[in-house]
Amino acid sequence: MARLVLILITTLVLSACVKFPYPQVTLKQAPSDDRASIWLIAGSLHSDVVVETKWLKEYSCHLPASIFTYKYACLGWGDLIAYTHRWGLEDVPNALFWPSESIVQVVAFNTEVVPTFPKNDVIRATVPASYGARLSNFLNHSFSYAEDSAESPVTLREAKWGYGYFIKSPYRYYLPRMCNQWVSTALMEAGIYTTKPSSLMSAQTLKNQMEKYNSLIHKPLPTR
Repeated sequence: MARLVLILITTLVLSACVKFPYPQVTLKQAPSDDRASIWLIAGSLHSDVVVETKWLKEYSCHLPASIFTYKYACLGWGDLIAYTHRWGLEDVPNALFWPSESIVQVVAFNTEVVPTFPKNDVIRATVPASYGARLSNFLNHSFSYAEDSAESPVTLREAKWGYGYFIKSPYRYYLPRMCNQWVSTALMEAGIYTTKPSSLMSAQTLKNQMEKYNSLIHKPLPTR
């Protein structure tokens, strides 16, 4: 009995740690027939999402203005040191077990999505376009701002590839709140109703959830 209680408490604590502290928004009207595309970019460990910039612009996403001059934006979240500078064995304990600073990498590009990521698995899904309001809300709260009233996020440096930036994030990075949990939350807010962040989330889990969504897409979306 004591072991069962310990397992239950551990599960609840881990589940709470996975969640990102942002206010959710409720859609003001039922989803229309208009749909938008979202892509999962899954590597062996890390994952990102790609969306069309016009979709984010329509729902007032606070990306740097120059990003909107491109067709697509690739977004991912991670530990500041590991993401921007290096990744060595000495960084693993700090990144995994100590709440560390984090950043969002956003990269804009115009090439077709699949050929742009030849070393990754790319899975596309379509969602009701109105869910862009929820996705943009989540992204906006993943950015840090110089002032509370500002709508332009704090950029730290240029992205590692393509055209883009590393944007300062207010969230702390640690196990079990890591890159794949962030991507899972972004997909969930975008309308991928088969995905739900968990402490055991991985790039493979995300792929499975996207594939399940695509197989069930003909079914009605559940209401929140």
